[in-house]
Amino acid sequence: MNRITAANLILVDINYLWEVGDGYLESIMELKTNINNIYSINLLSTLAVELLAKTIIAANICLENKDKEENEIFAKIDSIFRDKGHKLDELLKTREIEDKLEIEFIKKSDDKSFRDEYVIKVKNLNDVLILKTLEAARYATFSRRKDAIIIYQDKRIYEFMEKLSGVAKRKIDDVRLALMK
Repeated sequence: MNRITAANLILVDINYLWEVGDGYLESIMELKTNINNIYSINLLSTLAVELLAKTIIAANICLENKDKEENEIFAKIDSIFRDKGHKLDELLKTREIEDKLEIEFIKKSDDKSFRDEYVIKVKNLNDVLILKTLEAARYATFSRRKDAIIIYQDKRIYEFMEKLSGVAKRKIDDVRLALMK
């Protein structure tokens, strides 16, 4: 009989984190049919990618610390989440995420124009994917780096987010199975 460990309990919370990120993605899919929803789509896209990436990171931490106490595992997850914050360029820069999503590079826009966004280059795409920073998605021209560019997302970014969600869900399932052994 399998005993319930702290890691098993934390994995329930990690699954909920995935559900929230995936819920944002579901909302995006419903909103994308109306061009007037572009601001909501940009905000939800940034939030979805952040939470789905954090799901993978948290699941890995949970597995690596499966014999630790609940407060120790939470502290490690919390530390990484606070350190990386909303920085998608750091959250997506794990070997696992880069490999499974075929990310060639991700960088924050570095010009001084009216853009505050992340640029993601994925293998086999001729163009790049663009996601607003959380601050730009929320505050637009009042963000620290004045952002006045409107991004109309196309199907490639939705496909990228769906793939990320699938990778995150499979990671949770893999960790759950590993914890049962």
